[in-house]
Amino acid sequence: MSMTNNRQAVNKRKPRIPRGKVRYRELTVDLQTGRVLRGDNELQLTPAECALFGCLLGRIGRPVTREEMLDRIWGTSVPVRSRTTDMHITHLRRKLDLQNDIVTVFQVGYMLRR
Repeated sequence: MSMTNNRQAVNKRKPRIPRGKVRYRELTVDLQTGRVLRGDNELQLTPAECALFGCLLGRIGRPVTREEMLDRIWGTSVPVRSRTTDMHITHLRRKLDLQNDIVTVFQVGYMLRR
């Protein structure tokens, strides 16, 4: 496989991160500003947590691998481990009260329920 074809294959697997405002359940997420609202209450997310949530929102109902998340958020030039993703997902679940909606897909990654 040529370098161009390999890069295209990798890009097809990357989760599409929506732009602008997105609604999920009772949350309104502005992925450009990083603001997350539940009603009138603003929830505080780090930039990495917001980007991870954006990855999940781009594939609602389908799993996103840890590697896809790492590549999308930190890129390949930063030495970050997959456990970093796990830690941020734990924080997301707690901050957004989505313990039952962000699902661990065994040996794959995570999925946001429909």
